[in-house]
Amino acid sequence: MKKITVFLCWFLLMFFFTACGYSDRGDAGRGRTVIDDLGHEVRLPGKIDRIATNYGIAAHMVIALGAGHRLVALDTYSRDNSFYHEVVPAIKELPQAGLPFDADPEIILKSRPDIVLTMGRMGDGGLRLSRYGITAYAVKAETIESLPESMLRLGSVLGCGEKASRFSRYYNDKIKMIRRRLKGIAEKERPLVYLTGPMGLFSTCSGEMMQHHIIELCGGRNAGGALRGMGSGHGWTSVSMELVIAWNPGVILIIKLSPVRVKEVTAQPELAGVDAVKHKRVYEYPSRLYPWDYPSPQTILGMLWLAKKLHPRLFDDINVQREADDFFTVFYGKSFSAMGGSL
Repeated sequence: MKKITVFLCWFLLMFFFTACGYSDRGDAGRGRTVIDDLGHEVRLPGKIDRIATNYGIAAHMVIALGAGHRLVALDTYSRDNSFYHEVVPAIKELPQAGLPFDADPEIILKSRPDIVLTMGRMGDGGLRLSRYGITAYAVKAETIESLPESMLRLGSVLGCGEKASRFSRYYNDKIKMIRRRLKGIAEKERPLVYLTGPMGLFSTCSGEMMQHHIIELCGGRNAGGALRGMGSGHGWTSVSMELVIAWNPGVILIIKLSPVRVKEVTAQPELAGVDAVKHKRVYEYPSRLYPWDYPSPQTILGMLWLAKKLHPRLFDDINVQREADDFFTVFYGKSFSAMGGSL
């Protein structure tokens, strides 16, 4: 009996430590060629122990995959993110590798990374770094479809394939469920949604952004869907108060990075006649810990929340707090509630 118990303990320990690692230690020191999210070949060492990135979404993906302890340099915003500090306390001490459009090659080189993750959305994010002899792996995860694909690809590269697969299954299953329940819903039953942007109440997301497609997926119509962003990778755009009033949205969503809150919106006398204000359908997008409207592994939780807000009867059985608790426990090691999260 003791032998069986010892064997089981050994098995569980091995399972835990290889959940995000390399099963074939014999190949750990060999080089290999992988394909990044832009389809480029990237030469990497066999084992990835040191990860640098100047792209916040990539940093979050690494943390959700359970490899946050391998980060050696990361973008400025992620380094100062209190949620990341809760999950991986050492992050607050790491050097800043710059921002997606302004990498710091000197810091990156000093951190001696095995892999450098850059933003792939605007093309080859590694071109600027290549002048310094830095080979970059481009991450492109800012669409509904590309996010789980990018997680799977990165998980395989980092030796976290099992966790990446678990994420992909959860994500895709929830997307299918949302689409199935909203299939055939009449256009008039899809509320017009106005999403406030980070520049204030009268900034919103254009039809070029992931947020636009999330609104559409969750059974709404994006008020700013016909607009285009301000360029240079900036999908947000400014609008006038008169245009918002003319749109007369049935729902107003306030993102976490917006400088305004619900009380400020409902206190605007000019907006008193807007349907969203009249019917008390002005909502702050979760969550206090990390924005669910922003492209990241947590975006799927934001989709569940939004689908239920827009169509409460169709999603009455979905307990978003419980979904978040389970998701956080798996991907961050502690439940959403335990971290102080609330909707």
